[in-house]
Amino acid sequence: MGADVLWVEYAYDKQAEYGSLGVQARKAWRLTDSKAALQAALKERPYKRTTFVGKSLGTRVIAELVTDDASLGHARVVWLTPLLTDPEFRAEVERLSNPSLFITGSGDDYYDRGFADRLRKKPETRIVVIDGANHSLEVRDDLARSIEILGQVTRSIQEFVSGSSSRASAGTITQP
Repeated sequence: MGADVLWVEYAYDKQAEYGSLGVQARKAWRLTDSKAALQAALKERPYKRTTFVGKSLGTRVIAELVTDDASLGHARVVWLTPLLTDPEFRAEVERLSNPSLFITGSGDDYYDRGFADRLRKKPETRIVVIDGANHSLEVRDDLARSIEILGQVTRSIQEFVSGSSSRASAGTITQP
């Protein structure tokens, strides 16, 4: 299976103007940038399947993009360390019906077990919670466990993207 990759790096933390804007103005800026990047990629050729992968702030940007554009309702989404404690993110994600894989750690400050449990009930949604992992999907001072987690996360994403994992097989990765 081949894929084209569009990498969009959000370096808003390096933009002084961005930090001085209000919440809605920042959202509009992110959405404008995301739409421009996506449109540039889609002009290259038509795609039968689209998968978005976002990490941290990138999950918020994807939620904004997908909720803003109904034509992206079919896109698959991998949410790495999503901002589950952010009320606006939560509201956007609850409205989506996209096939989704959420991967987070129980030690991530943005993890919210109650909200993750609500998402788990949505059709087409898989949740992987890694016991003890932080926002970087690592376990502090445990290199071997962190490397093991990387392999487990990679396998989960491969299964989701290929469509080979079942909803029943997704769940929680726990420390052995």
